[in-house]
Amino acid sequence: MSDSYFPETTKILYPKEVTWVEDKDWANEAVLVYFINEDGGMGYVQIVYSSMSVNVTTQVSAKFWNKDVNQFATKTGKGSSLSLSEDKRSCSALDSAFTSLSADEFHYKITAGFDPKKIKYDLDFTSTCPYGYQTEKIPFDPNSSKNGYCIHRFIPTGRVTGTVIVNGTEIKINGTALYSHAVQQSPQFCKRWNLITMNNGTDGLMMLEFVNKAQSVGKAGLVLDNKLVGVATDCTVTQVSSEIDSDTKYDVPTEMKYVIKGKTIEGEKPFTATLTMKPSNQVDRIDCLSFLPFIIRKFVQSFISKPFIYQWLDEGEIELTIGDEKRTIKGLVLQETSHVSK
Repeated sequence: MSDSYFPETTKILYPKEVTWVEDKDWANEAVLVYFINEDGGMGYVQIVYSSMSVNVTTQVSAKFWNKDVNQFATKTGKGSSLSLSEDKRSCSALDSAFTSLSADEFHYKITAGFDPKKIKYDLDFTSTCPYGYQTEKIPFDPNSSKNGYCIHRFIPTGRVTGTVIVNGTEIKINGTALYSHAVQQSPQFCKRWNLITMNNGTDGLMMLEFVNKAQSVGKAGLVLDNKLVGVATDCTVTQVSSEIDSDTKYDVPTEMKYVIKGKTIEGEKPFTATLTMKPSNQVDRIDCLSFLPFIIRKFVQSFISKPFIYQWLDEGEIELTIGDEKRTIKGLVLQETSHVSK
């Protein structure tokens, strides 16, 4: 794809490039698959390697939500719990794994091994497009390299099939998915993260934005006809209205507007995607520190940050303009806002 267009700080992503970094200098690295199931539910599996404490740790988390079930589970172990394949494209930890099944395709076997009476996943992830996109090493603060960086790799054209067992009951999984591999070094310098992902089986949009005192940086991928057709870094996220969470004291959105502007990968046609959401169906509020050992948790809370993640799953409509063409994309939208510090 020598004639393809990717904005500055981003580039095309091929399967062989999704490898682990293992930055041991105050960093988090995570592989994560979000999916929206055909039954209107959602879930994810995540493996995190963290050097953000005296002792390096590994954490595995899994969630499944639908109208009848809301289950979350996590395990935390030593950094040595993480095992990587020789090519660093596969990982396993604490009875869970992301196993690459092909060097030439985005094809993974994903398992999460918790007590079946709680939650247990057996998934197959594939992509409808032979490439994704990635960012270069982006500093959280452009004026100081000491204030950390982030690297992101995204596959927004995923499909998942398989099963999840929740409370001893097996549920069929057949849905669309977003695969993410991220490295965040010194993430406490980031104030907030915003994520949306939507894929109705044919068309969709994903966007991730991080906000700190110095800047707001976004990256987004547009999917049409099961293909990644555009990548953008001009992402505007507006919190139209909000309310204070009395427990966390964070300002939580009650209406959000997302405007994404970019050019298509082929032909460089300008596109604008606009989405307005009033999050109402909250599927989770996660205290990210609640799973850490007591001493580490208190240290982070006192001196670094108090991270919480809020998630909603609601119907949405994206108004899309590509050149002179206008269209609407409808589907379930997973919204996530991650408050790291006030």
